[in-house]
Amino acid sequence: MRQVPVLVNVRARGAQPERTAQQIDRALSQLGLTAQVTLSHGREQGEAWARAVAQPDALVLVAGGDGTLSSVLSGLAGSRARLGIVPLGTGNCLARELGLPRSLPQAVQVAVLGQARAIDLGQVNGRHFAVMAGVGFDAQVVAQVGGSLKNLLGPWAYVLQGLALLAQYHPAHLEVELDGERLELLGWLVVLGNAALYAYRWRLAKNARIDDGLLDVCLFGARGVGQVVAEMSRVLTGRHLEAPQVCYRRAAQVRITSRPDLCVQADGEPAGATPLMASILPGALKVMVPNRG
Repeated sequence: MRQVPVLVNVRARGAQPERTAQQIDRALSQLGLTAQVTLSHGREQGEAWARAVAQPDALVLVAGGDGTLSSVLSGLAGSRARLGIVPLGTGNCLARELGLPRSLPQAVQVAVLGQARAIDLGQVNGRHFAVMAGVGFDAQVVAQVGGSLKNLLGPWAYVLQGLALLAQYHPAHLEVELDGERLELLGWLVVLGNAALYAYRWRLAKNARIDDGLLDVCLFGARGVGQVVAEMSRVLTGRHLEAPQVCYRRAAQVRITSRPDLCVQADGEPAGATPLMASILPGALKVMVPNRG
């Protein structure tokens, strides 16, 4: 039987990597295939695996969350390999965005029998991302949430850390260039969205698409904790674009400098600090998605 390279994240929340590998192999065998499993212990291993398996038209499976997927993007970007996703993580934003099933057997079936869809990838500070990148508050939260806390509490780890950080977080002076347009503001967060989802079921912009060749950029301006809290509540209810302190743009290239320097995150993983250059790579990744009826 033809072998399919499979990467399984051993650190995914509630992960039972050996059992997961057996389940994937069983699901593939029912489709006339067999799994060639690699257990991933970190980002560097994921990157090396992706570069090794990114052969033209090859089908490769990744079992994990958004962080695991983030680790393979640089190796798969621009190749003609087809990525199948088996969601195992905390948020699984990319899987949600693409309408992928959470059931492991169903996810494997989509990976093998579904259709390939070309999606864009973002790039920030040399790091690829599929869903979004953030500058400021959310990136600081990501930097402070450890793996053990995330595994224990799941998404609540970010909520609790965000509440703890809120009282001591100060807006920064931001200089932002979007395809040549220059903006200056006092702000606490900039989100660079490649997809409509920001996190879980929260949407950045209802018309954002993962294959439109543009980044959806939300700049959140605020002068104090009160405005930050108000804007956070609007994000949760999908009304943040109505706020006068929020600026929304679409661009293919974004440059950001800040005083002081701010943390940057990409798909929920630390990605350095400002200053940054972000860009979009149209159609850079082929992902297996459900067949359209």
